[in-house]
Amino acid sequence: MPEPEFEFTGTSLVVTFKKAKLSEEILQALRLNERQKKAWEYVLINKKITNEDYRGLFPNISGETARLDFIDLVNKDILKKVGRTKGVYYVLSPKLSPIYLQKSKIEGHTEDKKT
Repeated sequence: MPEPEFEFTGTSLVVTFKKAKLSEEILQALRLNERQKKAWEYVLINKKITNEDYRGLFPNISGETARLDFIDLVNKDILKKVGRTKGVYYVLSPKLSPIYLQKSKIEGHTEDKKT
């Protein structure tokens, strides 16, 4: 998730939080299924996802389906696998993040929320 921006206006501090969002064009190019799109959104919010988290989002899928979805996300450089065996979790791939953020700013797909 993008870092917040800080702005001093003289009498107050304005913090702008940017919400990352994949454009439909990028999603189509990556050929993600609906589960994988939700995994992307989950990682943006929660910073990581485990197989248990994923199966909680989709209780009707098998462990093998979850495993194959994660392999695909890692192979497409969307997520990065951290750890081995039982401690495995997935985070946003550093390879995708700069590419996505640059495209999003150009295409106007970042959403700003001022507080």
